[in-house]
Amino acid sequence: QPAAPAPAGRYLGGNACGCCDPPGGPPLCCTTFWCPCVVVGQLWHRIVERGGGGTVMGSAAEHALSGVMDRFAVDCSAVVFNVDYRLAPEHPFPAQKVDALAAVNAVLSGRIARLPRPQRLILAGDSAGAAVAMWAEAGAPPAVRSAVERIISFYGAFGLRDSDSLRRLGPQTPGLSAADMAGMYARLGPALPEDMRQSFRAGGAPLTLLVAGADPLADDSRTLALWCADG
Repeated sequence: QPAAPAPAGRYLGGNACGCCDPPGGPPLCCTTFWCPCVVVGQLWHRIVERGGGGTVMGSAAEHALSGVMDRFAVDCSAVVFNVDYRLAPEHPFPAQKVDALAAVNAVLSGRIARLPRPQRLILAGDSAGAAVAMWAEAGAPPAVRSAVERIISFYGAFGLRDSDSLRRLGPQTPGLSAADMAGMYARLGPALPEDMRQSFRAGGAPLTLLVAGADPLADDSRTLALWCADG
């Protein structure tokens, strides 16, 4: 028997309204959001999610089409915002950090959606999007950081240009060899620290790292976990 379809979140809308465009930056499509129609303890629990693509390709629309946002909204009983950021090399780092923080500010201020202002906020992202979520928290002022309950990373890309997992598994995965990753980070430009962890905030919000054993990027998360443990 086929598995029962997963419950779907309710798509509330999405358009490039310009409400969270960064100063001097292009319009951002950051108003795609889902709601499971559930209120938890009378407080909206919101997740701001960013997709991957190595900061050089992809868009928020890919996750919208894949059903990932539905799954987040239903499983977490959360309002989920799916946001875009400018891509490199046309827009080198820190453009991605600026865009991510602008989207977070727009969510917290209620400028994206006419919903009760959130008391809790989770930042999440996969692959390069996990680093973008880390940048958003690192660049936020204290008042914004205090609203970030957690950061969730799905097989994040955190700057390793060579590692055991990249050497073993990268050649089997298009776009994820050691050479591919080194090229991706190079396209972010000279402002990106050689050790990308320097662009994150040590001792910030609790961080959940989800790692797949057969993922070429697995050592990125393992290395970051050790860095966080060292404080």
